[in-house]
Order: sequence, then structure tokens, then C-alpha cells
Amino acid sequence: MAFHFGPGPDAYLAFDQGFAVVLDLANNRYWALDADALSRPEPTPAIKALLHCGSLRALAPPQAHLGQAIRSVARITHTPPRKAPALDAAAWGRFLIACLWARWVVSTGRLDAARRTLVRLRSRQASTQDAGEAVARFEQMRPLWPGDQVCLFDSLTLARFLLSEGRDAKIVFGVRTRPFSAHCWVESEQEVLLDLTGQFASYVVICRL
Repeated sequence: MAFHFGPGPDAYLAFDQGFAVVLDLANNRYWALDADALSRPEPTPAIKALLHCGSLRALAPPQAHLGQAIRSVARITHTPPRKAPALDAAAWGRFLIACLWARWVVSTGRLDAARRTLVRLRSRQASTQDAGEAVARFEQMRPLWPGDQVCLFDSLTLARFLLSEGRDAKIVFGVRTRPFSAHCWVESEQEVLLDLTGQFASYVVICRL
């Protein structure tokens, strides 16, 4: 199959149950459309609308492979340390900055700006130490930040907190259709650090930030 249309510069694509799902970070929107429409030379009205807003782009020449239809292979192995880690002023400062930043991203919908921040933080020298102790510190502080009990806020906060401590972390976005649902969680070295219920396993991965 040759695809005539693909994701725009700030967009990602995944396939699930006959649908193509587009996540557009710049517009903070998910779109779902018939997957076969991407392989037709003439754009449908839905594709024309996504071309106009930049969520999709025309491919010349057409591409044989596009997007993904995979589920996360990460495992849940995170266990809290036997002794609660100490919380110093620096850890509280990193946590507060992460919370304020995550609240700004969620309230403004600036996922494109969030991606740039995460890339910048990740470019620093990362520690090879296990992220478990840093996650435990986060879990101690998280109940003291009221509200914002949504997966996006928690994923943004935890990822920025871990990266600011020099630990590896990626936010994974997943989608599923029939009915449509979206979810996100945090992974490090193929270990799930957020969403310990295993809910992530039912979602097709659309992007990692």
C-alpha cells in the first residue's frame, strides 16, 4: 500500500481497527479518519481539512510505510524503596517547577512547546542510575499538589521532574478506537513509571516525547 498523505511537522500517526489517528501537537487535537483515505490520490473532505490546518501533508512520492500500530512492550517493575528517600529543598524546587510547567502546558494546550522543553532537558548528560528513588520522591510530594488528577498533568510533571534530576524519562501517548480514547504515561528504559494499573497495555502507541 502506498500512502499519499502523512502527518504534518508537529503531528504523529497511528493505526487502530481500520482508523488512522493523528495527534497534532501544535493544534492540541486528535483526529480519527478512515485509514484507507490516506492511500487514495485524491483527498477526501476530511483530509482536505487536515491539510489546511497542517495536521496532514501531501507525500511526494507516496510512501510505503507510515505511522505505527504497535503497543508498548514496557513492563511494570517499579517497586518503592524500603526506606522513603529524603526530600531536600532542591527536590521540592524541582517538583514545584515541574507542576507549574505542567499546569501551564495543560491549560494552554502547548504540547509542541512541551516537546521542545523535554528535548532540551534530555540533551543534558543523563544519569545511568535507576529512576526508582527519584520516582519515590515524586510520589511522596505528589499528594501535596491538589487537583490536576489527569494522566497528562501527571505524565508531564513526572517526566520533567525526572529529567531535571538527570534520569531518563519519556512521555508515551497511546490511542484506541471503537470508542475513541487517548491516554499517556511515563516510561524509562522500557519500564512503566506511571500508570501502574496496566491500563497502558490496551493502547496503540502514537508518539513518545
